[in-house]
Amino acid sequence: MNAFALIFFIATAAGIWAAPRKLAVILFLIGCCYMTVGQGLVIAELNLPIIRMLVIVGLLRLAIRGEKIAGGFNLMDKLMVLWACWLFFASFFHEWAPGSGPIYTCGVLLNTIGFYFMIRSFCLAPDELVDILTALCLILAPVAVFMFVEQALHWNVFSIFGGVPESPLFRNGRFRAQGPFNHAILAGTVGAACFPFAVAIWNRNRVAAIIGAISCLVMVFASASSGPIMSTGFAVLALCLWKCRPLVRFMQIAAVLIYLLLELVMNRPAYFLISSIDLTGASSAWHRSYLIQQTLRHLDEWWLFGTDRTVHWMPNQGRISDMHTDITNQYIAFGVAGGLVSVGLLIVMIWLTFRSVGRISARTEVSAQHQFVFWCMGSSLFALVASGVSVSYFGQSLFFFWFPIAAMGSFCMLGSAPSLADGDGWEVSNDEGSEELSEGYCR
Repeated sequence: MNAFALIFFIATAAGIWAAPRKLAVILFLIGCCYMTVGQGLVIAELNLPIIRMLVIVGLLRLAIRGEKIAGGFNLMDKLMVLWACWLFFASFFHEWAPGSGPIYTCGVLLNTIGFYFMIRSFCLAPDELVDILTALCLILAPVAVFMFVEQALHWNVFSIFGGVPESPLFRNGRFRAQGPFNHAILAGTVGAACFPFAVAIWNRNRVAAIIGAISCLVMVFASASSGPIMSTGFAVLALCLWKCRPLVRFMQIAAVLIYLLLELVMNRPAYFLISSIDLTGASSAWHRSYLIQQTLRHLDEWWLFGTDRTVHWMPNQGRISDMHTDITNQYIAFGVAGGLVSVGLLIVMIWLTFRSVGRISARTEVSAQHQFVFWCMGSSLFALVASGVSVSYFGQSLFFFWFPIAAMGSFCMLGSAPSLADGDGWEVSNDEGSEELSEGYCR
């Protein structure tokens, strides 16, 4: 850890420890966006990047101060804990080696569970969520600027922290800017997934909304990857469905029926349509379709507890180690780590999040402004979930994947809460009032 990174960590950690709850989340997101995973400490076999240490600081704050999660322990929290327990249990059936085994899995779960419950505890009221989204739009602005510089000058400013290359990847005639993220596709996908947040705050802070929207789009196009462009399309599509949200259920059924029809009429599996997508001339979409096919063919190897070896699935394709091929699929990655149970629990949590968004949008007691904010959270998750078919989230991007799920976990019972007077309790800004409000609809 260099001197600047140490100062950054001390300042950010102190803020997370001492700042009001809402600011604590914002400071953590600053840590995610401005620091690479290359800075941290390695103690024996323990790898502690700065971002992971910030998670630990947040959890210590919750434990020592006795700060409770919004509305108490709910179904989403139980599923989250169950998913973590299963992954930890499954890890004992993997080799104790870098990238697998219980020690590695504990690090991954610390990041995920820690961040999830930080959001659950630090975001108690809808107005606080709006303030966090506003801050995030501003936080992304410097990242977008530096990614633009990286694209123009072919030098990554964040490389001074290590963990990312100094020169951006050059592929098929295009430079791919990645900023502080582990890969250009991840950087662009984060930008695409955050675009709905800028739309969500339009009525609250138009300056921040414009800055956020421009920043997100710059991140997408600076990444020079087809995936983030598609992610932006998914996000915009979900936002447009706001006007016809009563028809979403029928659209879902129609989408399933269309996919089944394609399975009947196509010579190859319908998921090979992914291989036809190349919006930048530098895509590897065929690899992603073939990965799904090979994963299904080798189901017997990973369905129970996952597997330590996938390199033979795609021997002529890219690999990330001597044991694993390049798993460019979020769901397959969790399957490789913990089998079908891991994937199933993840899908259930995603489904519950979307169900919460749908129910809240139908509550007449909730103001239209707040309904739309929650719809934008669902739009962000939709972009991330759809993109998960072609990208595996890791590093800082994993926090952005869990952010909508965790945030909606704090409001998951609002859709089925007792009737509230129009606007009653929604303008609460103090900690005590926010906690009381959350207790009312999240229990």
